[in-house]
Amino acid sequence: MLDTNAVQEQLSLAHVRAVGAICRFSIEPRAVDLDGVDLSIHAKGFLVPDAELQSPQLDVQAKATVNLVEEKERLGFDLKVENYHRLCGPAPYAVPRVLVVLALPREEPRWLTWRPDQMVLRRTAWWVSLEDRPPTTNEHSVRVWLPRGQHFSPAALHEIMRRISLGESLVLEGSARGQ
Repeated sequence: MLDTNAVQEQLSLAHVRAVGAICRFSIEPRAVDLDGVDLSIHAKGFLVPDAELQSPQLDVQAKATVNLVEEKERLGFDLKVENYHRLCGPAPYAVPRVLVVLALPREEPRWLTWRPDQMVLRRTAWWVSLEDRPPTTNEHSVRVWLPRGQHFSPAALHEIMRRISLGESLVLEGSARGQ
């Protein structure tokens, strides 16, 4: 049987896969996580007429928690330093990377419910690009701030892939910094 952390991890991956699938993007899981990437999301061809790149790709590190630190404009997630360094600079990655954090209810029986006419994965996920963040001298973890408005939704994923195809940064103005 899976322990609680493994169940949370699988639910975060399922959320990313579901969002990617409804966007009609292909999802490639990583058999071995050697570089902090759990899944890659691929689009086919040109997404926008003035695209600089065709077939954009996004690498995702997916996490889940019941312990987000909630503030008015942002949500805090404590990320292991090793994972943080795999998502931030100093040089850009060939494929842009984002952190996706699924917030789950505190009560485990509420995480996923099923009945014959629906299956519900509760709460939601947020995303953030750490490409502009400096390395840290912390030893164990770094509090990463996720802007409340950056839900990992189908509309958000389409916008992320559009930005990648245009060669634009995924660091959005007003992104929660404070590392």
